[in-house]
Amino acid sequence: MNSVRCCFCLFIVFMLFSLCLPGYAAQQSVRVAFSELPPWKIIEPEGEKTGVDTEFLWLVAKRMDLRLEFVEAPFVRGMRMLETGEVDMMTGVLRRGNREAFLHFIEPSYRHDSNKAFYLRKGQGHLIQSYADLYGLTIGVGRGGKYFPKFDNDLRIRKEAVSDGRQNIKKLLHGRFDAFIQTETAADYLIRKLNLEDNIEKAPYVYHEVQPVYMVLSKRSVFASRLGEFSQMVRDLLREGEYDRLRWRYLAH
Repeated sequence: MNSVRCCFCLFIVFMLFSLCLPGYAAQQSVRVAFSELPPWKIIEPEGEKTGVDTEFLWLVAKRMDLRLEFVEAPFVRGMRMLETGEVDMMTGVLRRGNREAFLHFIEPSYRHDSNKAFYLRKGQGHLIQSYADLYGLTIGVGRGGKYFPKFDNDLRIRKEAVSDGRQNIKKLLHGRFDAFIQTETAADYLIRKLNLEDNIEKAPYVYHEVQPVYMVLSKRSVFASRLGEFSQMVRDLLREGEYDRLRWRYLAH
């Protein structure tokens, strides 16, 4: 009887010790809010999550012995989930509004090109030559998205919110609004992938500004205590050129 009790105690000690080993720490999953924004965040036909930002986040996770669990949600709902701690992370976030109240912005930013462009049906690009031309038009925007302060806060511009970039394109082609605004690189990529260059054109007016883009960590996440480690991994990978390699692979074609 004593030998059985002894073996049981040794088993418990072994299991507790095993949980502290790196191999077991690797079983921790980071829940990531995910809304499609090609080429940064892509949902493949079979459901796999890819894209420049997604693959870069996987590199960070691998170095920290973490797994990623993606939770599909429109951007604005993803933000709410971050605020409540229902998810841990998101990529592709700008410093806007009150976001720092519930988010840790992982330094350094990993991307800086966030030009905002306007897209219209083919043959109508000339309608937006300057910011003033936006008045009188209805502009499609992403629900909860932030573009640039002047536009975001301008109540004189009619805006119609949609869930994602594909909906912007669909509604534009169906005449539901006059134009839509989106991050230039993302919209150019998606239009090219969908073979819609003959149906949609970019307006001459493009808002140019260096806007740091970040990975963020919910302040309510169990991983918030590892903020410094996340920052170090991002810094190391950027210095090693990993993000530039991923970007080139997706955008060179």
